Amino acid sequence: MNVEHYMKRALKLARRGSGKVSPNPLVGAVVVKDGRVLGEGFHRAYGEKHAETRAIESAIEPVAGADLYCTLEPCCFTGPEKHQPPCTDLIIRSGIRKVFIAMLDPNPKVRGKGVEILRQKGVEVSVGILADEARRLNEGFITYHTLGRPFVHLKIAQTLDGRIASKEGDSRWITDEHARRQVHQWRARYDAVLIGKNTVQVDDPELTVRFVEGRNPIRVVLDSTLSLPLDRKIFHPPDPEKTFIVTGPDFDLQKRKALETRGITVLSVSYDLEKGDELFRRLNLGEVLTALGDRGIRSILVEGGGALFTSFLKSTVYDRITFFIAPRVLGTGINTFGDLGFTKISQAIRLEQIRIRHICTQIQVEGYRPGFLKETEVGLVPGSETVPSRFQEISI
Repeated sequence: MNVEHYMKRALKLARRGSGKVSPNPLVGAVVVKDGRVLGEGFHRAYGEKHAETRAIESAIEPVAGADLYCTLEPCCFTGPEKHQPPCTDLIIRSGIRKVFIAMLDPNPKVRGKGVEILRQKGVEVSVGILADEARRLNEGFITYHTLGRPFVHLKIAQTLDGRIASKEGDSRWITDEHARRQVHQWRARYDAVLIGKNTVQVDDPELTVRFVEGRNPIRVVLDSTLSLPLDRKIFHPPDPEKTFIVTGPDFDLQKRKALETRGITVLSVSYDLEKGDELFRRLNLGEVLTALGDRGIRSILVEGGGALFTSFLKSTVYDRITFFIAPRVLGTGINTFGDLGFTKISQAIRLEQIRIRHICTQIQVEGYRPGFLKETEVGLVPGSETVPSRFQEISI
């Protein structure tokens, strides 16, 4: 079997840690000798043993002379924030002959250093096997360590004529259960789900995971003056510690105390007066993302509404957009986006690396913010074998 076969297995193992390891990355590892798999493992939960350690310790016989397949460069440092010892030490002690790595670790404490340490000790290293898949697997981790903020994914359900709700605000349901199941799968994987004040007022959502198995994400609501009434479902969850309200500097002190008494976290950021005139749009989205990143949040699914989508596009602090387009026509209604300030077609945002597929009767169209893939590109070690990190375009 070729090297891609074993790396695919390592990637499949890594995905089993989804929703459990953040702010650490998803990592899988496989030990192979003479065409036989001796051991395998993945990072199961934050603070627990790393994938490489589990793979080596689970081996059915000594691993000296074997090959190790890792979806991410093995860690090589110690520190107060580290719960586990460097994986490079164990790899060297165990006598592993060669290490195949999908991509380098974007963390500056590791990036390239793990590979260098292994090579200095006589371990052969090859980097870039299925780098595309590995990169997509850890978009939140990579974005945080390259851009200094969480990965932001805008999820938009709209009609054929670009409406996300009727003129009265009704949006249930534009898409069917098949599309909503996909969204709940994302909720179970992403660290947080973020919405604006208007969405809470109109839809009164719970933002929980229901259609699939998985843990509930952190719920983030932008409410610049804490004006939302306390009877909203978002303020009465079974796990209040997973509800964050982000407000501006002019918040209601009594309301803040009432929320914090319930176990809800209230964060305050400054206004961005140049980015629109609606209250929650005035919150500085860059500061919002920084505050959430400081609390270990590495990936955010933004679920609405239209003014919030517009603010993210105008502030250019988003990374991926997914449209679920339903075969419905509303005529008048609430637009997906507001005024972006463009006057020419040439100014329009052109997403990169587009993917298109059917979900029952809906069409799912998604792509990345222009420049995102280049901005978060992880450099490769000179002399290593590489595979271009690009996503395949799919058309229908």
